[in-house]
Amino acid sequence: MKDKYSENQEVDLALTYDEWKNRPQYQPKWPIDILCDRMQFKENAGQVIRSAANLGVFRIYFYQSQFQWVPSKIDKLSRSNATNIEIVQASQFSDIPFDKYSEVIALEYTHRSQSIYDSTLNGPTLLIAGSESDGIQAELLARADRALHIPLVGKQSSINVAHALTAALTYINHYRLSAEK
Repeated sequence: MKDKYSENQEVDLALTYDEWKNRPQYQPKWPIDILCDRMQFKENAGQVIRSAANLGVFRIYFYQSQFQWVPSKIDKLSRSNATNIEIVQASQFSDIPFDKYSEVIALEYTHRSQSIYDSTLNGPTLLIAGSESDGIQAELLARADRALHIPLVGKQSSINVAHALTAALTYINHYRLSAEK
């Protein structure tokens, strides 16, 4: 039996950074923005910014953030992605232009939420994520057109907000990028 890494077989290798820079570029057909409701930890904000910038988010609204916003710290936590995406610190509900989106989605388990895998999305979207301790406040849930949740199979009732947003954006990009075909 031959080893899968034998000399006679070509091994698929990860791209170098230079090869990655020259790969075909994806262009989403419609924009998506994120609204982070009362985020408590700058580490989560950094991860949200990093994921959002690399998954094609145009803008992030940090609504009533609960952590001290130190630009140099946020830039470090986001691995310098804070300059690659528009960031809006919103303190008032009126600072968020809900009407510019064809759909406002709450990423939250609610009594009427549906699995993100049983839904489709198309058009400019605002994706709302809640506070690490108590989710999305009622004022914002009321503004959402619908609530979607990520089905969990473990024993915990939730996953980290930054990880949930990354998972949701990855799934949503299935629609945003396949629209190219």
